[in-house]
Amino acid sequence: MQENNVGGRISSRVRQGLDNGASWVSDRKGPLDVATEKTLKLNGISHESTARMVRQQARFIESSVEGAALRLKTAAKSDSFRDLIDGQIKLLPETRDRIVDDIRKTVEILSDTREDLGQLFRETLTDLRGESTVGDSIKESVDEVTDKVAEAVEDVA
Repeated sequence: MQENNVGGRISSRVRQGLDNGASWVSDRKGPLDVATEKTLKLNGISHESTARMVRQQARFIESSVEGAALRLKTAAKSDSFRDLIDGQIKLLPETRDRIVDDIRKTVEILSDTREDLGQLFRETLTDLRGESTVGDSIKESVDEVTDKVAEAVEDVA
């Protein structure tokens, strides 16, 4: 009879251990979900930033080609060496402004990407620590919608 009692206690402890193990494994699912969600967001940031940078570089190359064509046309219209020099000098401010604008737009893309990555990093830490609140989630959603509307307005303009 005592053997049966010992077997019952061992069986109870084994069941309790398995139950605790199941709880532990189940608790690990939360960080995995966070990692999956944040990896997808990182992928989105990466793709969007890359697309913006490629579009910006295409605009930069296009405007550089247009600038070069204008310089060549100006040179072709010159009647003298002095006209050639004067024509090229007159184009300098436009060239400078174009280059500065292209650099500003590129830096803006990099800055936006840095901000997005920093925000993602902070969100990830908060979510992994379990500090996220419903208010945070609502604010994130509103911020995302606001950003998308601003991008759409920018694209239309």
